[in-house]
Amino acid sequence: MTKPTERLADILARENAALRAHRPQDVAPLLPEKEAALTALMAPAPAGPSGQADPPPQPAPDANAIRRLLALTAENEALLTEALAVQTQILALVARATRAALARNAPYGSRPPGRRAPPPPPLSMSKRF
Repeated sequence: MTKPTERLADILARENAALRAHRPQDVAPLLPEKEAALTALMAPAPAGPSGQADPPPQPAPDANAIRRLLALTAENEALLTEALAVQTQILALVARATRAALARNAPYGSRPPGRRAPPPPPLSMSKRF
């Protein structure tokens, strides 16, 4: 059975590969698996058999696995930060384009009292966006 540290590291490695390949659609499905791995990693050690004062000693974590997990976590943070920055820039671009399109199509001149401006034209976006 895979240790929780190794399991989480393997999931982070897959997530980081998807982020490096700019494939956010491959990242979201990993979330439940990642949450389960984190829960397993943070779970308390199992209790010993009834009647025993102390639970049996747990094996020491593998130092290499911990180093790998730390490196993958640092890379994951950097990749997610970059992805969020790109997403913010894209949303700002869409907002600017929408404002510009609405301004070009805005009615001008005076309207009789009580008349509202016509609704803005429809806006559509590609599913690939």
